[in-house]
Amino acid sequence: MSSVEFQAKVENGNIVIPEEYQQELLQVETVKIVISNKIQSNTAEAWAKWFESVERLEVTSNEPAREYQQLLLDKYRQQGLEL
Repeated sequence: MSSVEFQAKVENGNIVIPEEYQQELLQVETVKIVISNKIQSNTAEAWAKWFESVERLEVTSNEPAREYQQLLLDKYRQQGLEL
């Protein structure tokens, strides 16, 4: 049993087999078809790019850094943490 893998286009719901594989298909009894939805992979790629760009963003605060640090320490102390 030999295995050949190729890509085919779909037009109006019909699989269009490339000419170079049509003769080979006449000699087989069964084929395995895997459907790959390009939209899903594009969505995954878009999300990956978005997360990558968000990770590079600089976190800014409206308050000066020193004041922010003090507020954070106060918050931890209120929660019972010893610093």
